[in-house]
Amino acid sequence: MVAYKRQFLAKSFHLEQTVADLVSLAERKNSQSTDTAETDSLLQELTRLALEIDADPVRRSALPGVRIYVEPLPTSALPVLFDPVLYVVLQGEKQLLLDDRVVRYNQSQLVIVTVNLPALAQVLCAGPGTPYVAVGVPLDRSTVAELMCHVARRPRRSTRPSRYTRHPLTSTILSGAS
Repeated sequence: MVAYKRQFLAKSFHLEQTVADLVSLAERKNSQSTDTAETDSLLQELTRLALEIDADPVRRSALPGVRIYVEPLPTSALPVLFDPVLYVVLQGEKQLLLDDRVVRYNQSQLVIVTVNLPALAQVLCAGPGTPYVAVGVPLDRSTVAELMCHVARRPRRSTRPSRYTRHPLTSTILSGAS
């Protein structure tokens, strides 16, 4: 039993550290590595780990705030309210319907939502043996506000502020997470 607890804590810490590393590396986002094989390998490892943790209620509860999302099949569009979150898709594809826009994202991207965001969410790609798998890490509002003060200002194409951002998920980001 003690060995199981140690193994469980080590794997839970590994996922929590993985997500923390993803957040840190996404913030630094200065490298645009395109090593597809390495990215795919890291995504497979993180997917396997997330599925292991999701299957064990005790392990899930050891990661406060971190949510693992698993959908075995595509879904219909369902209403959701995102709190500020860093959302990493490890396997599959999803789309959000936001007002008059459709935003699609998959395992090659991560999404950062900075405000409460109502949307319709739909899992598009999932199936037997390849479920949709994602990890969500809540973002503290004061931390988001502080980070926004340090982010370089870029000219906007529109005057409407963005409520989310979508970024490439590169092997550089993932390699710091494994």
